[in-house]
Amino acid sequence: VAMRWMMAFPNLFLGLTPVITYKTAVEAANTATYIPLDRLLLETDAPYFVPNSMRNGSVQHSHPGFALCTAERVAELKNIPVDEVLRACRENTHKMYG
Repeated sequence: VAMRWMMAFPNLFLGLTPVITYKTAVEAANTATYIPLDRLLLETDAPYFVPNSMRNGSVQHSHPGFALCTAERVAELKNIPVDEVLRACRENTHKMYG
């Protein structure tokens, strides 16, 4: 579905949330592997979707800082450095919002 949206809307950016860190979110993680970095944004959907690595009982709500957890998972799935993901998302955010 994501690929069809990107083909139909060439200026579209797709945002990923910490859901991709959940073991049960296989489809979301697969989507992360084929979204080109130049079309990717990081989201948290705070206060929802606490990253899997933070779901130890002490953290009850997500916050914008957890976007780093999403970036780390994208980097892991794409087998690239997290700095590359962060750099691309920073550029994409600038393109989208100016």
